Amino acid sequence: LHDNSIIMAEPEKPRKHDVMISYNWDNKETVLKIREKLRENGISCWIDVENMSGSTLEAMSAAVENCTIFLMCYSGKYSESNNCQAEAEYAKQKGKIIIPCKMERGYEACGWLGFLLGSKLFFEFSGKYPFENKMNDLLREIKVRLNMETDDKLSTEVQKSLRTEDRPIAKNEGADISRIVKEFQVHDVEGARHIAHSPPDKFWIGYEKSIALIDSEGNKLSEIQRYRFTFGAHSVTKEGHLVYLSGVSVKRYLSESSSENFITGTNVDGWKARSIYASHRTGDVIVGLQNEGKGIGKLAVYDNEGTYKQTIENDANEKPLYTWPRYVTDNINGDIVTSDWYGGIVATDQAGTHRFTYNLSIPRAVVTDSNGRIFGCNNTPKIHVLDQNGKFLMNILTGSKDVFSLYIHQDTELYAGYDSAKKIVVYKL
Repeated sequence: LHDNSIIMAEPEKPRKHDVMISYNWDNKETVLKIREKLRENGISCWIDVENMSGSTLEAMSAAVENCTIFLMCYSGKYSESNNCQAEAEYAKQKGKIIIPCKMERGYEACGWLGFLLGSKLFFEFSGKYPFENKMNDLLREIKVRLNMETDDKLSTEVQKSLRTEDRPIAKNEGADISRIVKEFQVHDVEGARHIAHSPPDKFWIGYEKSIALIDSEGNKLSEIQRYRFTFGAHSVTKEGHLVYLSGVSVKRYLSESSSENFITGTNVDGWKARSIYASHRTGDVIVGLQNEGKGIGKLAVYDNEGTYKQTIENDANEKPLYTWPRYVTDNINGDIVTSDWYGGIVATDQAGTHRFTYNLSIPRAVVTDSNGRIFGCNNTPKIHVLDQNGKFLMNILTGSKDVFSLYIHQDTELYAGYDSAKKIVVYKL
């Protein structure tokens, strides 16, 4: 080296990371648990664990710039922090994917935070629900966001293998997997959140606090008023009788002017009936219940006369399987398949042994066909198709996030109920 030469090290380039975790110091313990779970799943994280000061803005801006997902762990104190506000607003300015995590039970964001959150889906880590359940939901969401084309690419390959010249793929508002064979409006109703077939050619449609009987053209024939808003809250038995949730009991519909109590005593000790399914395979009636105070759910199984048989509640480690069972069905192998609000699609065998959980974020309706395939939808323009062991097979692309309800007719047609559009679209399977 020549005299007086100075060797200058090149400045270290900021490291790229999948997720930046933004949080208030009061929530450090839970946030660190989230970080460890992310790392265990191969997701790189940036997080300030030293409560930095001085060059905070420079370090934080670099962290935001070099992340893909901005995980915003918000609370009342988060909203009061100038640094947290600066981070969040900079993430929005840079167009980062923002995933909110609610850290304080009962907190409702307002001001700048409420404006930024808008109607974004959040994941609650306030302690209201089991940590593992919410963590599974969050992991699913992050993995989808980091690999947004993965499922679609797989679906495309599966679709290609299924296509034949005599089975064209229709194009209708993004629907590109199954031919749309029929579409009709449901008249004089408030939505289409649940579909149950009433042979030979009628349907019971659930919405808000009512159930309507419609014909195959969508015309309303009659209506039943219910006590409370629920989702998969009615079903048709093997014998063709409508059973539905009403107040603190399950009722059986007899005629336009008459119903009878079928199952009573479901809503006790903090438990409330949230869903019902009448199996055509076993004749059993399954009621999904939720204890909102404890943040857990369970299934109660009755025979076709309304006599209690068993409860399905915990896995092999005595951990709750459910948080809010919204829709229930069964499968050809005897499994009971549940769409659980915070738990995804949960399957148990008839004895109640946990078989698998498919991590679908905030799922809606779930149905099965005679081949054991499971169809589930959520707040995305996709219907997920799984095999009977919970393995992903393909997506049905609907082109709309409005699909709430599903029904499979004779294994050849999939009825999808669009809630706010108040219509039913029938896909050829």
